[in-house]
Amino acid sequence: MFRITSQPNGPQETRLVIEGRLVGDAVDELRRIARETSAERRRIALDLAGLRYADAAGIALLRELIANLAELQRASAFVSALLGEPTP
Repeated sequence: MFRITSQPNGPQETRLVIEGRLVGDAVDELRRIARETSAERRRIALDLAGLRYADAAGIALLRELIANLAELQRASAFVSALLGEPTP
């Protein structure tokens, strides 16, 4: 199962709540939604509290988004470790 929920997070930002497994077609779906959101000139906050797993392509996309246009929020210790991010 994979789900992306887009929520307004202020006038200039959209929170993308990512849940489930970021694999296969889900990677392409997240890429598409992130591009659409950034095309609207809105910042992206990636809420990864519900992300349970990401394959290599999913991790690569998350790293790309974080490096270029997104803020990481609420990642589990497991997902933070996959991303190479320090855990809180």
